[in-house]
Amino acid sequence: MINESKAWDLYWETGALESCVTQSDELVQSALETLWTGFVSDKSQTQSLLDLATGNGSVLKILVQVQPTLQLTGVDQAKITAHPSIVKQGSKNVALISNVDIKNMEFKDQTFDFITSQFGLEYALDKPISVEAKALVEINRLLKPSGSCQFLIHHADSALVKSNKARQKELHALLSENGLITHLSLLANGHSSIGVIEKVGQDYLAMPTKKTKAISGQVFDAVAYFIQRLSAGETVDELKEQIDQTVLRIEAEYSRLSQLIQAALSEKDFANFCSVFQSFGFDILKDKPFEVVNQKDSFDLLGWQFLAQKSGRA
Repeated sequence: MINESKAWDLYWETGALESCVTQSDELVQSALETLWTGFVSDKSQTQSLLDLATGNGSVLKILVQVQPTLQLTGVDQAKITAHPSIVKQGSKNVALISNVDIKNMEFKDQTFDFITSQFGLEYALDKPISVEAKALVEINRLLKPSGSCQFLIHHADSALVKSNKARQKELHALLSENGLITHLSLLANGHSSIGVIEKVGQDYLAMPTKKTKAISGQVFDAVAYFIQRLSAGETVDELKEQIDQTVLRIEAEYSRLSQLIQAALSEKDFANFCSVFQSFGFDILKDKPFEVVNQKDSFDLLGWQFLAQKSGRA
């Protein structure tokens, strides 16, 4: 199975801006823009901000539109590149840095006026969360006296986590020991056949589990494509690289979803998270569930919102 870091490398390679939010959901996007716009709207033009686990810069994209002269730095453990929408704005004040472990950053003490993260910081936290959590120690070290931080964190009971649990379960069945993707990989290495794959596919469809067009549908389309090519006379060796890449990306998506589910904070986890910042002497301004209006005019739980200010003492 693919390693955790590589799973994110492949994801950000696609040019995605968000790690888990559907970009077509305008209500969610609007809520996120309001959240981050409010955080920086009154900030000084010369101040600096660090965005943790930035991905391709979704938070920075919003911030640079509101305060284009802020000094913005985004870091991520994965290999990342600025989203075209950020590049298009031509800001000279935005820097994205790949391959950065937010548990051990090379910036000098008290470098930043503000630190942010949207669905990223929690991936670096071991549970139970304590004052020894390296990523939180780093935030305390890097933030200037009186500096502020705001984080949007996965909530274990959010609609996002629940929907991704269903997707992970569907992928798990496809990647199981006798799953369709496993046999596709075996085929690429000469250890399975079209007949076996067709039988495995029929068995999977007969299983009383939920199947979606977005996951099972796309997987079956890919398998059908390879079977068609093989039936037309191409060899397994000629298709091996394509098959391997298909399997790799499916494994990467499963790994990414598994990490998301593991990273999400329960109410107890979030209470521990807040307690750490209190022990650091921070003034906690907001520590509450973050909800957004949905298309039915009711509210969906999206995550935890945390806003705090560091003590003014150096």
